[in-house]
Amino acid sequence: MDADQTPEQAAAGTEPAPEPALRFLNEADARFLISRLNGVQSVTLRVLGKHPDAGPEIAAFLRASGYEVRQETLERMVPPPLTRFALRYKGKEATLTVAPAVAA
Repeated sequence: MDADQTPEQAAAGTEPAPEPALRFLNEADARFLISRLNGVQSVTLRVLGKHPDAGPEIAAFLRASGYEVRQETLERMVPPPLTRFALRYKGKEATLTVAPAVAA
């Protein structure tokens, strides 16, 4: 049994599925988002501007983490955001605004 195989995979002789390549979200970002979304059930994901990977990648990550996700694209914000991620909460819902142009 390889270190990255589950006992079921080793018994069945199957290899684990490869991890998808992440182009926008890094491990620190993922930990940050999960820590800030504790107790939240649904997330409205708002991506500022047109980034080919940011919206789909974060939406897929949040869905895989068990959140209901709705996605929107924003053309611009006034004033522009100072941080890469901004969160607002209302009950068990969160609005996550992502600014891909802001350095990580």
